[in-house]
Formats: sequence, structure tokens, C-alpha cells
Amino acid sequence: MSKFTLVTSCNGKQGKTILAIEIAKILAMKHKVLFVDMSKSTKSAASYLGNDENIIYDFVDLMSGMCSGEEATIKYQDDTYSFDLIPAPRLKNKTFKDSKMFEKFFMIFSKSYDYIIIDGIDLYQDDVYYDYDGLDKIVFITESKTEDLKKIDSCIQKIGKENIENLLTVINKFSKTEMLKGRMYNQKELEEMMRINIIGDMGFNSDYESIEVMNNQTGQILKDFKAIAAKIVEKL
Repeated sequence: MSKFTLVTSCNGKQGKTILAIEIAKILAMKHKVLFVDMSKSTKSAASYLGNDENIIYDFVDLMSGMCSGEEATIKYQDDTYSFDLIPAPRLKNKTFKDSKMFEKFFMIFSKSYDYIIIDGIDLYQDDVYYDYDGLDKIVFITESKTEDLKKIDSCIQKIGKENIENLLTVINKFSKTEMLKGRMYNQKELEEMMRINIIGDMGFNSDYESIEVMNNQTGQILKDFKAIAAKIVEKL
């Protein structure tokens, strides 16, 4: 049976898609992996991987019954790993909303892959309350600014208390200086207030927002992402 992991975030521009790709890359070195891009991110996983010209069908087409899982899948291959990818739509207004969407994934792919990594929608802005039952892990990325506490709580409520034990939280854009000024919570403080498991933090890095295609040259920029991805994979 496949293991399903959702990577989601509180707000946009948290590096969610990049982190999901890094998780998939590590897993793909030893396992059969499917990456599903249901995100509405400004830049899609296919674009980061330089695979967007190969898109015929996409995630919405699959969920709407316009194509089969095989038809929706494109392949990404590097020197050391390869994985299958179901891309996000090219058109951002092309959407699919169904609270039972993850259950549909399970029905289609549960016996085809070792791991399925889902690049999800930003939780705070999404108006659909999904059923997260059946997901093995949920990776949740958030900033820890003091004014974000209510947003974080709202997102955790959407995920549901029954799924908290499967939640792995990552603090992004962390600044020790801002923390010392009382503008940001550290890992221990946020864990105690929200009663969640925080796997680690990543420092502020604006360079990843300018990445066009992920390659060997971007490795140093993504150093923190790679380190966090490795920690997450140990928990999957």
C-alpha cells in the first residue's frame, strides 16, 4: 500500500512546492514515487523541474474524470532519481474542489506507488474543509510571527484535532533577531502554545523565490530545504 504525504502551508510563498519536490527527490532514490501538484502556487512543480512543456492533462482533468491516472502522469528523471508527476493546470482559474478529494487519490493510486507526495493548497485562504483521513503524514509550513498565531490556529482547526498526531510542522523564514525582539515565536514556544510537533525551522531566504528551474546550481540556495526534507523523510 502507498504512503500518502500532504505538504501544505498556512500562507503562500512559504516554499511549499520546493520542499515537496525535495522530499520526493530523496524518496525517489530508493522508492517508486508519485508527485501530485494540486497547488495554486505562482510557480508549479512542473515549471521548477523544467517539465511544463510536457503537460497534456493535469490534476483537475484527472479529478474531473477527463483522463486516466496514466494519461495525467508525466515523468521526471535526473541522473540519480526519477519520479512520476501529475501536474497542476497551466491556467490558475482551472480548479477542482471536493472535500473527499484525498479519498479519490487513495482509490486510484493506493497500490501503484511506495510514496505519494501531494503539493497542497495554502490552508488559510482555502474555503474547502477537506477530509484528511487516510493521509499518513501532513507537513505544515508556517511562519511564526506573533500576528500569525490566529492564522496558524485556524489552519490546525481545518486539519482537525484527530489528525494532529500525523502533523509535522516546519517554521519558515525564522529570524533569531525578530524572536529576541518579541515579534516571532521560537520552536519551543510555538510547540507549547499550539500543542504540535515542530520538526525544525528554516531561516529567512529570499533567493529561493527567484529560482526559475531547480538544478545543481540552486543546491546552495536550497540547503535549508534539503536538510528539512531529509528530517521529514526519516518520519515518513
